[in-house]
Amino acid sequence: MLSSFTAHSTTNSFATVALESFKRFSSGMSPAEAFASTGVNEMSKLTKFWTVQDKHTTRRFPDNPILSTPSLIGMMELTCEAQTDHKLPGGFATVGFKFDPMLHLGPAKPGDEVRIEAVLSKIDGRKLVYEVEAKVDNRVIGTCKHTRVVVGK
Repeated sequence: MLSSFTAHSTTNSFATVALESFKRFSSGMSPAEAFASTGVNEMSKLTKFWTVQDKHTTRRFPDNPILSTPSLIGMMELTCEAQTDHKLPGGFATVGFKFDPMLHLGPAKPGDEVRIEAVLSKIDGRKLVYEVEAKVDNRVIGTCKHTRVVVGK
């Protein structure tokens, strides 16, 4: 299995980064320490735009397709993940822990652009709490508080 992974590495620098990441993780860095090393602070914000496609809609109303709640949750979660995961040292990632509360407040149709804004509102050790809002134009279609946890891979 390791040889198939190595065969996919294309540069020496990739191998060096992977080795350094392994050393940091194996040296006992906790997930909380890993996140602290990113320099990300509370109240940092990321905005992503998503275009609603047919695959994001519910099948309950075939003549009037609208964005499904699971798809909206996925867009929110991926926006939160994109805000911090790329800054973590190798060997660490975040995983979804809780959506509470999650409110799907209005529709979005195929072709609509959904603006997701995620604000990192609280850092508690390895737990990251985001306040998330989804809008189409200026209309709020969803809100949630989403908690992610930093874990070793």
